[in-house]
Amino acid sequence: MQFSSCDVAIVSQRSSGCPYLDFYQLHLNFIPMKCLQNFRSCKVAFSILTTFCLSACLAKADFFVSDSYNDVVDNYDSSGSLVSVSSITGPTGLAIGSDGNLYVATPYDDGSSIETFNPNTGSPIGTFTSHVSDNDLNNPGGITFDSSGNLYVADFQSKILVYNNSGGAHINELTDINLNDPSSLSFDSSGTLYVADGANILSYSGGNFSIVNTPATFSDPHDVGVGLDGNLYVLDISGSTGGIYQLNPTTGLSLEIVNYSTSSFFANDLVAGPDGKLYVSGVGDSGDGEILQYDENGSYDGVYLDLGSGSQPTYMAFSPVPEPSALALMSIAGIIATVFGIRRKKSAASSGSISCAPVSIASACVASTTPR
Repeated sequence: MQFSSCDVAIVSQRSSGCPYLDFYQLHLNFIPMKCLQNFRSCKVAFSILTTFCLSACLAKADFFVSDSYNDVVDNYDSSGSLVSVSSITGPTGLAIGSDGNLYVATPYDDGSSIETFNPNTGSPIGTFTSHVSDNDLNNPGGITFDSSGNLYVADFQSKILVYNNSGGAHINELTDINLNDPSSLSFDSSGTLYVADGANILSYSGGNFSIVNTPATFSDPHDVGVGLDGNLYVLDISGSTGGIYQLNPTTGLSLEIVNYSTSSFFANDLVAGPDGKLYVSGVGDSGDGEILQYDENGSYDGVYLDLGSGSQPTYMAFSPVPEPSALALMSIAGIIATVFGIRRKKSAASSGSISCAPVSIASACVASTTPR
């Protein structure tokens, strides 16, 4: 790749599955081959290349979907190709932990548990936590991790359970008079937790629960996701008011953007993707399990995945991706690395020539925690 002021060779080195973003470390080895006096162009080129490579990586998040009918969790790459299959009875909530493992909830009362799997191979790793007493894990639905790596579990028995990120110790239990039937959990970038529960969407922050929506907005909100635009997206699965709603978390006002009340598509779950799209699992009129894709205004983008007949897709999850600000930080890091990576050799100083040492940058897209 040629630039007017420097020739740069780029080696994209695959580490534990890169270029996929889900907990893979992106290695960019920028090797200045000829650096002339005009360092400014070199720095700008480096910054652009860093951002370009990270943006390309951003679109490569893997997609996981529970199939409760076939007792599996399927992992698909960004092209829709099946990567791995994890076998587990009646899977519900899914999440990727800071260790890079796939966490899967299975809700069978005394046999309820959170199991872990290698997302690349589908092989079981072990039990993260399981039912101990009626005051613990009973009927888990949606699960998610906070910024500290602690696991939050929506238990249909009117509580949210919190487990330590190492060892699975039960460290907290969230209850409230308005918390009746939690099914789905999502954190926003500020750390506020949103809960789909009963007939409401709740927020949890500073130790307090609050109802987000205005009264009588929903009948059966099963899922809530946080969009890139800051709005909440709610899937109501009731027959009369079924559809996707855009909910303003500040004003509590909502707008129905997709109506399923007269549709032959039976929706099960919604997730807000890292690409700003909305993904809805369910069964279409043909009987095929399908994942439908919409934009944040409700415009239909088509079938994202057709899972075929005999499948019953429910909960979904994407592997985590960096915040947009991470791209800017990586660009700054690229400029700094270029400035300090270029060194003049003493032997070349007298002749006025410049000799450049290779610069190797290991840019962690999230955290390099892929199982090895």
